[in-house]
Amino acid sequence: MQKTKLKKIVLFTGYACSNHCRFCIDADKRNLPSRSTAELIREIYAAAAKGADILEMIGGESTMRRDFRMLVKTAKKLGIKEVLCATNGRAFADKEYARSVLEAGLDSVIFSLHGPSAKIHDMLTEAPGSFDELCRGIENFMALGCKRIYGNTAVVKQNFRFLPEIAKIYARRRFTNVEYIFVDPTYGGAFNDFDAIVPKISEAAPFIRKAIDIGMDAGLTQWKARYVPLCHFPEHLDHISEINERQLYVSEHWAQDFINEDSIGSRNISRRKGIPCKSCALASVCEGLWNVYLDHYGEEEMNPFTEMPIQMKKRIMSIAEQDIIENKCFSGQKNKPVITKEEKEFASSFPFAHLTVFPGPACNLSCSYCYLRKAPQENADGPAILRGIAEFINFAKADMPASNNINGDCHAKITFLGGEPLLQGRWLKKWILAARKLSPDMPLRVFTNGTLLNQEWFSFFEKENVSIALSLDGRKACNDQFRHFKNNGQSVYDAVLASVPQNMRAGIDICSVVCPETASLLEDNLFHIASLGFGAIGWAPDMSCFWPDESLSVLNESAISFRKKYLSYAASGSLPFRISNMYETLALAAGKPVSEECDSLALSAAGRFYPCDKLLSLPLAARAGHELVFKGKLTCLSEKEDNEKGYVNSWLAKRNSFFENLSCRGGKFYCNACLAGTLARLDGLSLPECEKKKIFESQEKLADIVRRELSLMAEEGLKIPVFRKAHAYSI
Repeated sequence: MQKTKLKKIVLFTGYACSNHCRFCIDADKRNLPSRSTAELIREIYAAAAKGADILEMIGGESTMRRDFRMLVKTAKKLGIKEVLCATNGRAFADKEYARSVLEAGLDSVIFSLHGPSAKIHDMLTEAPGSFDELCRGIENFMALGCKRIYGNTAVVKQNFRFLPEIAKIYARRRFTNVEYIFVDPTYGGAFNDFDAIVPKISEAAPFIRKAIDIGMDAGLTQWKARYVPLCHFPEHLDHISEINERQLYVSEHWAQDFINEDSIGSRNISRRKGIPCKSCALASVCEGLWNVYLDHYGEEEMNPFTEMPIQMKKRIMSIAEQDIIENKCFSGQKNKPVITKEEKEFASSFPFAHLTVFPGPACNLSCSYCYLRKAPQENADGPAILRGIAEFINFAKADMPASNNINGDCHAKITFLGGEPLLQGRWLKKWILAARKLSPDMPLRVFTNGTLLNQEWFSFFEKENVSIALSLDGRKACNDQFRHFKNNGQSVYDAVLASVPQNMRAGIDICSVVCPETASLLEDNLFHIASLGFGAIGWAPDMSCFWPDESLSVLNESAISFRKKYLSYAASGSLPFRISNMYETLALAAGKPVSEECDSLALSAAGRFYPCDKLLSLPLAARAGHELVFKGKLTCLSEKEDNEKGYVNSWLAKRNSFFENLSCRGGKFYCNACLAGTLARLDGLSLPECEKKKIFESQEKLADIVRRELSLMAEEGLKIPVFRKAHAYSI
């Protein structure tokens, strides 16, 4: 069974401090007013009510507060299991004060040591005598019998060469847990004086590794590095704080000027990985380096792993991952989903049949019409995505009658989208294998740009019965006009054809995007793709731009011409290819029931659910209100019905109805002509309302052309035997 993570709340008691560390991230906050005792007591009560296992008090310097002992005592009285503080240690040079704090209930203490001598430590803290007082504080705690004495050291230019000497101080005093923290230059002292304070990781890493080795040689196994890229620690991957932290804790930070309810997950906002990291076998578990660091020093220091190191394979597999991959999320009868009592009612009418797994916008291409061009850079949280896939499948399977579910199958399907999902490498394989164990026959699809496909991927997809869809817009000139590699001038068209052998093309679905500039070439481009050997082709318009009336007119004529030519082939008894994006249209034309609302669900890189993958192009703050949660029913921060507002049929009403409901309303919105992308994009643009209205109205006309032509294609095509046979899978 999955082990419950510990709830940790870090309480900032204020920013006042007796040191003035040159690198301190809070250097510019010193003048903020201190928090009152009453305010902090209220927050301690709130932490206890929220089920905190650990309360860590930090500053500034918490021990400067006259009410510090009262705060500790209150936390223990409320039953919080572990109360600790991070400190510069100076107040504890007074042994009686140290004794009184321990008697109040302080369980653990983290001492900050930044140099092996007064000369270096005091220079960094800009507080003469701080080293000597810190050392006395440590000795006092040891003499008073405190067993949980920990340490941390900020790694900066002035001290990284002395880390082994600092490590010897920790080792002599038997510090069981020590962190060497690569300095954070996001803001504060290190940001203000970056060049003087922040070292290169390639220069500092050997000294950090040596310091950890000193602890290991002394039998002190819980010594770690924090905020470092994994590629510089190939032999120390068991000693990285973030990996350990993600497995053990759910952590929140509460301060007077901010509240961060996901301090672990939110680091991807201020940290990133470089382009060389995309091919790294550890990309999914590494957090990279600070954005500010990479902006200053570049990405040349990144050295990606070509394969997963053996010692890491078990390390990064959390208990939750093992539960999913080993099929432990089922208990009792074979393939019986574990659904709690409160969830049964919701599961019995699960409204979603298609999960789009979006592991982030990372891509090796830069397509001009991609709706993810300005999406926030998120790293894929592999375990969180695994849990999301399992949750979706469990609910979808519970929606099926038992007689139809004896083999663990269900009516739902999963698509892995991007960015470019093949960049996720081993994690993509894990997600697919997990889904296969949970539902052996569920349709799975990977949507790729095709440039990274190779025989290994083809073999894997064939073995696991995963279909492939890829993007190709038509002839080379048309395709390469809008689809470009990020880092070279190579032809994307040539790269796709080189990656996909002729004998594999018939089974691959192609999505061709039509832009205003290529609207007249629709028919030519689609039949050209068919001539390359691809057996299933669909077309969709560029929904990211404004379409002038003249371009809409050209597209309308081209779509009509294509429909007539395609149906003429069908009437003659042969088809050059199958149309791959007509699922709902064909079902409607065949008289099958089709939901009037979107039945798709999106899973983000952080493992969170949203009603549409187009929302993932929005900034994190803008999309936060649209996150969906399974709690016996589907809940959302914006859960209202259209008629509550009395909306009229206007552009503003349609935009609001999308964001205020869980799916698009007012008639079926087909995915290949859905206005959700337009709505999401317009919401984030700083344009006058009249300009937004103009863009939206052009998109409505565009969608109408697509829907009409697909509907006519389906209605007329179903009268022709060869068409019905070719598209039987959809009806």
